[in-house]
Amino acid sequence: MTDTNSPRTGTALLDGVPFFYEITGQGRPLVLAHAGIADHSMWDEQVATFAQHYQVIRYDLRGYGKTPMIAGTFSHQNDLYNLLQFLDIKSAYLLGCSLGGMTIIDFALVHPTMVDALIPVSCAPGGYQPTADDMPDLGSIIKLQQEHKTAIQRGDIQYAAELEANYWLTGPRRSIE
Repeated sequence: MTDTNSPRTGTALLDGVPFFYEITGQGRPLVLAHAGIADHSMWDEQVATFAQHYQVIRYDLRGYGKTPMIAGTFSHQNDLYNLLQFLDIKSAYLLGCSLGGMTIIDFALVHPTMVDALIPVSCAPGGYQPTADDMPDLGSIIKLQQEHKTAIQRGDIQYAAELEANYWLTGPRRSIE
């Protein structure tokens, strides 16, 4: 007899990228999408509780944790779609934080029939364009985001990670010194 509350891990090869995933529990699928400063382990404290009621699927988004970044263009929502197809999941509850929240919103807009519930936490929808009134540091943030995207596309993951750390840990109005 298989213990459904013991995590089962695997790798799904999606568009040439090996995606790490973990499944715990049984019931309706609940997908957990992590924040952009984390990986699947950000949900460690919640998995046991969720797994009492759901089949919990957590994974590392492209470029995070155990899922590598491959140079080129991609979309996190398309990666999520491909993962669900690989796992033969027709629909699921989706819970995402920050980048994960943006991912599940974008996914729901493209694949609404695959979403049983949408639970975004601390995120903006993809495509949201803040104004200077919303964010006084918008210009420097946009420049950094463009530089980060370019670094990812050319495969310079080290530089992209440095930009990400500077943005999230240092902030737009401070220096690392």
